[in-house]
Amino acid sequence: MVRARRTPRRPGTLREFRLALGLAAADLALRVGMDQAAYERLEAGGRWTGTDRQAAALAAELRLPLPALIRFTGQEERLAELLISAATTRWQGYVRPVGKLAPLPRAVAAGAPGTARGTTRR
Repeated sequence: MVRARRTPRRPGTLREFRLALGLAAADLALRVGMDQAAYERLEAGGRWTGTDRQAAALAAELRLPLPALIRFTGQEERLAELLISAATTRWQGYVRPVGKLAPLPRAVAAGAPGTARGTTRR
């Protein structure tokens, strides 16, 4: 009998990302620069209260994909608003605010809106 191979499930919660890397909550909180209790509240489904630097450190320590970082920091609505505004007006003014929420290399963030519209100069 041949058994089907199961692909490993990707982590879906902060706790799952942390456990997949074998990190203790206290150690991760220290690395990110957060109080352990604040981190544990976040992991339990609490609201993000950290800084941009802490968000970047959290993403780096847990190797979070960008969509997960945005979700865990509660920035989905804000990012959607910025992207809609950027798509309907002069997008250049939105590069920095979007970059703060979605840490991408500046060249990528600056070139994407024009490419999406087909207006990028070559």
